[in-house]
Amino acid sequence: MFLAGNPGIGKTHIATGLGIKACMQEYKVLFITIHKLLTQLRESHAQKTLNQLENKFEKYDLVFCDEFGHVSL
Repeated sequence: MFLAGNPGIGKTHIATGLGIKACMQEYKVLFITIHKLLTQLRESHAQKTLNQLENKFEKYDLVFCDEFGHVSL
């Protein structure tokens, strides 16, 4: 699922609510900003530990990446 729209319309609020509901149903959920994710990817690439980072993400059933529009790709 991808939520897009202007700032302040509730995208993060909706994602948080969905994440909480998923947690209540015993799903493993991660909520991370794109900035933090990209930082982790860059650091893992530099340290040649991308497999470890990939393994970290595989344990989650659902991953929310927030603030996508704030980072220039």
